[in-house]
Amino acid sequence: MQANTHRPSQPQLLTLLQVRLLKKLGRNAYPFTFSLNRGLPSSVSLQPGQGEADKPCGVDFILRCFIGKLPEDKIEKRNSVRLAIKKITHAPEEQTQRPTTDVSKDFMLSSHPLLVEANLDKGTYSHGEPIKVNISIANRSSKTVKKIRVQVRQFASICLFAQSEYKCVVAQVDSDDGFPVHAGGALQKTYEMTPLLSDNRDKRGLALDGQIKHEDTCLASSTILPEGVVETRETREKMGIMVHYNVKVRCVVSFGKDLTLELPFTLTNPKPAKPVISQMVTLPYKSPAGKTSEGGDGGGGEGGEKKGEGEEGKTAADGAEEAKVNGEMENAMMSQNSVHDLIDHNLITFDAEHEAGEGDADFVFEEFVRLRVAGLMEESNETDA
Repeated sequence: MQANTHRPSQPQLLTLLQVRLLKKLGRNAYPFTFSLNRGLPSSVSLQPGQGEADKPCGVDFILRCFIGKLPEDKIEKRNSVRLAIKKITHAPEEQTQRPTTDVSKDFMLSSHPLLVEANLDKGTYSHGEPIKVNISIANRSSKTVKKIRVQVRQFASICLFAQSEYKCVVAQVDSDDGFPVHAGGALQKTYEMTPLLSDNRDKRGLALDGQIKHEDTCLASSTILPEGVVETRETREKMGIMVHYNVKVRCVVSFGKDLTLELPFTLTNPKPAKPVISQMVTLPYKSPAGKTSEGGDGGGGEGGEKKGEGEEGKTAADGAEEAKVNGEMENAMMSQNSVHDLIDHNLITFDAEHEAGEGDADFVFEEFVRLRVAGLMEESNETDA
């Protein structure tokens, strides 16, 4: 996607970070927003093996901004900046059904089968949330169930350059508590597992959520196709890497073939309880003559407007239009609370109970500059290498 930024005359929804940067940088700062197209894949990368220094295979998003007189101008390093962004998947709003399955297995010289039923407490889990697996065994056969193994497995289908699939066990429980289950016996148990990246740092090909610089991440979220989109070859190629999870239960049977069953589930990020509320502000109106008025300064974010005297060359039409815009902004601001009351944190963590002052704004800007300079130095070293 491509967007040309300009100074609009209508109120804009700005985040707290944008408001503070506008206050620090002044009228020559141009905030903008953009939206990714529907159906794009989430950021994901494959964990490299030990000793592999190359960039890992995955799906990344890079935001590139440049300054030029025309949109067709050549993009160079001196007039452009790049920012890595991370696209994540949230849990669906509708409640998913509890995965449940049951399997019966007949054995030679046994008149009755071995029955095993398994279910999960829910169908969608958040990262770091424990998964509870309920197992019920009714052994009507003549065999003996010696022990049980429960695994959480991740499947990552690579559709970028070749059709391949990585399978990794991210959590496992081996139990012989309550076993063996002899002929005619029964057992009901609940096993709890928590799949975490910290327990799988050494597994090559494990799918992870996209990383930004050296930020820590987590296991990749399950691929959720948009509503109405059918999984086809084109869809898989567009997604690049598709990830899904399941729970595999294996009952080890003495002198017989083991009984296995699988329960698919969704692992993703929890949906935010409240959307990030932004404050509606108006950037200074720019007259046709190229002079900027003082009537719509939105850099404060403190809930008030600065009303200055107009330029001497302003026409009556310009004054009427500016008054209309300011009136719309005042009505919008009256219907919204203060941004400091509604936002607990944004890209940088803030204390909601602390009154933000000039020192906080200086800290935010200095941290922003420091990270930018560090990124430029890192890119320069990579270029020299």
